[in-house]
Amino acid sequence: MDHQATLDHPAKRDSSAQAVLKNLAHIAHDVMTLAGLQFRLFVTDMQELRKGVVVAMTTCIVALVLALAALPTALIGAGLALSYATELPAFAGMLIVSLIAFILAASLVGLGIYQLKRKEGALERSRSELHRNLAAMRQALASYAKRDAWD
Repeated sequence: MDHQATLDHPAKRDSSAQAVLKNLAHIAHDVMTLAGLQFRLFVTDMQELRKGVVVAMTTCIVALVLALAALPTALIGAGLALSYATELPAFAGMLIVSLIAFILAASLVGLGIYQLKRKEGALERSRSELHRNLAAMRQALASYAKRDAWD
């Protein structure tokens, strides 16, 4: 049987089907590991986002409560005190104090909105990590497809 080829080490080589199954098992393991890590990163980002939103909403609520509570109580007294101290009419003193209170309330609302906008990028880490993981998986799949089954 001179025309038959012989293999040097037949026990060391997997069949093509076995090599494909082994490569697919490695890919599935890598995908599951990446999915688990991606989920943990997402949970961490959501916890940070929640903390930031709670602080921002608390700031806005405090600003609204301050504006509402200050109008009927302290503003009248401060306006009267200002009118007596500067010899302005009572209505002018009250208007000046009310204007100052509204400016303070608007500043606090602005601060709350700024804090909310600052937290818009909270999920950026998860998003960028997902893009990097998907790119790595595409590259790995492409390299598996290009490799010889006997490698």
